[in-house]
Amino acid sequence: LDASVIIGFDRRLMFSLTEAIFGGDRTEPPYEGSRPFSNLEVTAAKAVFDASARELEQLFEDVLEMSLVFARLEPKLNFSSMGLPNSPVIMATVEIIINGSAGTIFIIVPQRALMPLRRKLERERSPEPGQTDPQWSQSMMSGISLADVTLTLSME
Repeated sequence: LDASVIIGFDRRLMFSLTEAIFGGDRTEPPYEGSRPFSNLEVTAAKAVFDASARELEQLFEDVLEMSLVFARLEPKLNFSSMGLPNSPVIMATVEIIINGSAGTIFIIVPQRALMPLRRKLERERSPEPGQTDPQWSQSMMSGISLADVTLTLSME
């Protein structure tokens, strides 16, 4: 299967990442202007892409053996590689917080790339449970909806 996938990072994330790499102390907010990316920021973006690509390859390894290859860096998003302007796509966004500043990574996959894999991606439906205890079910739902969940990202 040959398809283009776009993995993108917003400017705020890249500037925050660069600040963190050089030991920024958060006394000043990261740069938010519209200047071109420096060579260092491009190198950091490529490193983040490589790490993201490896994780995506591992995520889908049971469904499809794939190799994500860095094609080019585009400062302005170009959707022409996705197909016609009205072609459906699937998009996932992940907000990353670095030193208190939030940025976004997004992944865009054309729907046509996933159609051949649809059967493999479907999950078997669990059989309908028999008798359940309504009081236990209510307690479980109340507990789950009140649970605090903390997600921590460690970048090495």
